[in-house]
Amino acid sequence: MVDEDGYSDEEGCVLETSSVGRIGLELWRSPLKSAPVPDWAPRRDYAVLSGGKSSTGWRNIWVLGGNVGGSHHSNDIWRTVNGGKSWELVPSGIHWSPRARLGVAGASTAPPRPIGVMYVVAGQGASGFLSDVWASDTVGRTWHRMNARAPFGPRANVACAVVWGRPLSLVVGGGVSVEPHRDLWLSRDGGETFSAVEISAELPLGTTLVPWPPDVLCASRCHTARRLALWRLSLTSPTAAGPAKAKLETVDEPFEEHNFSEILQRPPFVALDLEAQVAMSWDPKASCLIVQPLCRGGSSGRRARVERLFDVAAPRLSGEVHLVSDMDSPFASLRHGNVWVLGADGKSVWASDRTRYRAQDRFLKLLGHRLQEIHGMPRELWLGRVRPMLLPWRRRQSEVSEEAQESLN
Repeated sequence: MVDEDGYSDEEGCVLETSSVGRIGLELWRSPLKSAPVPDWAPRRDYAVLSGGKSSTGWRNIWVLGGNVGGSHHSNDIWRTVNGGKSWELVPSGIHWSPRARLGVAGASTAPPRPIGVMYVVAGQGASGFLSDVWASDTVGRTWHRMNARAPFGPRANVACAVVWGRPLSLVVGGGVSVEPHRDLWLSRDGGETFSAVEISAELPLGTTLVPWPPDVLCASRCHTARRLALWRLSLTSPTAAGPAKAKLETVDEPFEEHNFSEILQRPPFVALDLEAQVAMSWDPKASCLIVQPLCRGGSSGRRARVERLFDVAAPRLSGEVHLVSDMDSPFASLRHGNVWVLGADGKSVWASDRTRYRAQDRFLKLLGHRLQEIHGMPRELWLGRVRPMLLPWRRRQSEVSEEAQESLN
């Protein structure tokens, strides 16, 4: 059965109907539904990047590179502008060479006319580990090689993120080559030049970096529990007196570092909800979403409560997954309360349905009707002015201007 959003129910997915919950908050807690098998499937060791809002009102989601058909490396770029219901191959001209286990990052300036930048960093190609840096300011249609041999050297599984408010400031660290790396590098010119960052402590092994305005969230796996260890990474710009510096502060109770015996172990995939201030990851054994609050400071010595959302589960997924949340933007106008789960084998895509959204929308409509009956408030005013302030509102295709359509094409 296919719902109005284009997703089909799968047996065992919907465990219970979501309650209304707090208005406009954590709408992604709805059960997951299966999206159509993507055109780029199957593939492994690919990268996923999301950002901005397409002309359809959905978040842009890109899939880049990876291994297709065994050990064949790819450099194709796919994009969905309708939440994963369909994908298009992005014509990108001359760009980065085929690779897997690549690092990606992106950022944009404030709407309504944002300027976005996408980065591809290093990875593993047919000839071995790579160290180049590429950037695109045309949503992946054209690319510029910013650095052919970055000073951090060849590596795969590199962690990278863009500093909030500065799309040309790129942070790169961690990764593996012949051994795991725990260093940190900063570029302030879009990847053309890099300088080593003096950091208060070494990066944890198997690091993931995620923008957490105004800082960067650093995440790694725990040794004894299926949860993440989280740190706040605060950066200061280099000065004439010295290089850039970074301070690494624990967000949660310190943990015993895991044994990095498997040198090719993948860093965790992390998504954020900046409105609710939580980090999301995936429990591959229980096949469900894990939610950890971003308790700023971490000085209490107590671990924050971790939730495992078994209603947000995809029974057919096993192993690691890519997570995408459209609540990770610092701009409220780009948040719509959705989460996507992409299987590591590239064979399936799951997305949160609109159960909680519909329940809250129904509640607000009934409330508007009641206010009109009792207090005489025009229902059209309530629905047209108040409701969009409480719930994310996606533009309909008929409302898209010709200018926006042209910019998409």
